Order: sequence, then C-alpha cells, then structure tokens
Amino acid sequence: MIHKAIPALVAILCICFYSATASAKGFTCNNKVVREGDTTFEVKKNCGDPDSEENIGYVKIDDAYVTVVRYFYDLGDGRLLRMLEFRNGVLYSIESGPRS
Repeated sequence: MIHKAIPALVAILCICFYSATASAKGFTCNNKVVREGDTTFEVKKNCGDPDSEENIGYVKIDDAYVTVVRYFYDLGDGRLLRMLEFRNGVLYSIESGPRS
C-alpha cells in the first residue's frame, strides 16, 4: 500500500515546488504576465505606471556599476504588494510585500 502512495506523493511535491518557483519569477497584472528579464517599457506597457517608483541610483554589483530602480505595484483587493527591481532597465527581481 505504501509503495503505491510514494509516486503520487513525489508528483504532488514536484507540482508544489514548480508552482512556488514559477510564482517567484513572475506575476500577472491586467491579465498579462510580467517576468524577470522584461524591460521597464514592457512592464509599464503590461501593468501601467507603478504606484510608486524609487530611483536607487548607481550601485556597484560584482565590480560593475548598474542603475537600480524599484517599482511598486499595489494590486488591491487584499492582494500582495509587488516590488520590482530593475538593473540597467531590465527586471532583475520580483518580491512580494504585505497585503493591501
């Protein structure tokens, strides 16, 4: 009986891991998906202007200076705040903040 349950358990764990990884690398706004690697133009085209924008400036990362800008999107209705960090105009990371 246990031998039959192991493949199902492994499949469920793989699905959970995959969906957690996928959601960390992208999010949906206005029925469009925004992913790491998108440009600031693509993000604004899909999501509109951010609710807030923070210009960090030039930051030294791995022996190179890059321009860092953060966008904040409040998606409303109890959804998580999204914080997008761009490096040289390319989406580097997407983080979730508190619920609105």
